[in-house]
Amino acid sequence: MFIPCAGNKQAIVSWEKVDGAEGYEVYMSTSKKGKYKKIATKKASTTQITE
Repeated sequence: MFIPCAGNKQAIVSWEKVDGAEGYEVYMSTSKKGKYKKIATKKASTTQITE
């Protein structure tokens, strides 16, 4: 998923729950083909992050 976000704006990313998941790791890159960095680890009950 690629969400362009210029300047100091925030992106809200959400996803569907996955049955049996214990949690989610969220990764972000500053460019479409850049390296990804883990920015968050969320509990299974969380399905949205604002970054």
